[in-house]
Amino acid sequence: MTKAAAGRRFRAIGATAADLAHNFNNLLTAITAVVDAALVRPSIDSETRRDLVGIRASVESGAAMVRRLLAGGNLPPGDLRLAAIDPIVEAFVPTLRHVIGPRIRLELTLGLPAGAAMVDADELRHALLNLTVNARDAMPGGGELSITTSMATPQQPLAAIPQPVLPGRYAVIELRDSGAGVAPELMEQIFAPFFTTKSAQGGSGLGLHSVRETARRHSGFVTMTSTPGVGTEVRLYFPLHHAPSCAGAGRHVLVVEDEPVVSRFITRLLDRQGWRVTAVADGRSALRAVSGDRADREMPVVMISDIGLPDMEGPVLVRAARRIRPGLPVILVSGYAEGSTVVGLSRVTYLRKPFAAAELLDLLASLTASSPDTSSVAESA
Repeated sequence: MTKAAAGRRFRAIGATAADLAHNFNNLLTAITAVVDAALVRPSIDSETRRDLVGIRASVESGAAMVRRLLAGGNLPPGDLRLAAIDPIVEAFVPTLRHVIGPRIRLELTLGLPAGAAMVDADELRHALLNLTVNARDAMPGGGELSITTSMATPQQPLAAIPQPVLPGRYAVIELRDSGAGVAPELMEQIFAPFFTTKSAQGGSGLGLHSVRETARRHSGFVTMTSTPGVGTEVRLYFPLHHAPSCAGAGRHVLVVEDEPVVSRFITRLLDRQGWRVTAVADGRSALRAVSGDRADREMPVVMISDIGLPDMEGPVLVRAARRIRPGLPVILVSGYAEGSTVVGLSRVTYLRKPFAAAELLDLLASLTASSPDTSSVAESA
């Protein structure tokens, strides 16, 4: 095979993989929509809720798997998919129980309000797994491990890793074990890369370092206290999530989505937030919705559109719509792996499928906060 032919073949494989990822992420978004809608029903019983939380966690894992496959196994720095902490922890506990085995009793106490803090599900699960394995290894004869989530306001600067952190309001995940503890002279090195007290057991010295990096990537920090013969306590601190208000107050939003389940999910979500929603399935219908023969009060103040529409690509729609309605804020949604297609467009935010309701509401709120009059904003691309 010639080099040119090999290049064409690899490009074809890449295009096929991207199309499969897009279609798979559409399916995951539809599942997410149904699960999220069921979770907010007041009549849901606890057993059903646990099942739905487990399904939600599986969806997130599937989405992360696709992202990693298309990124060659490594996610780009800062590529965080934010979700509420307590549901992630709750859904992951069965895995942690399997890790620690029957001789260690695990107690879980969840105390964070919904949406109090947002973290990447994969990153948090990885951190919890590393910390749980360390706790297990510190209790070879069995013992107790507790995981607690809460909110805290430290009253004095904390000796955090890698640097002291001033008091503030945080969501906290605390893991406390009854194991052998860590000698005081090792505490300053415990989070350093490649430092391990388990070299004989094949320890890499990267577990606690990765926990520190997880906290850092979320603008948080980690602390550890330990008493030999008594146990160890690790606390992960994450800044509280202050989501801007997404109340629609009767404002008009245009939703352009050809996947019926996803369109219904977005429409129902925004309708509950007080938005007036127009939902269409293709670009031509969207352009009619922003046409200049409508009264100003009928004009959408923001457009949410899928990137891959039946009749045109999302960026093409954005440019065409802004020739009619200059400066219209846009959220482009896609099941593909990257958002490079939106480069060069102003006031456009990219949202990858599958997404949670909170992600969409946060983006919508930030994009429309103090939004200028779109009739007087010039397009920069």
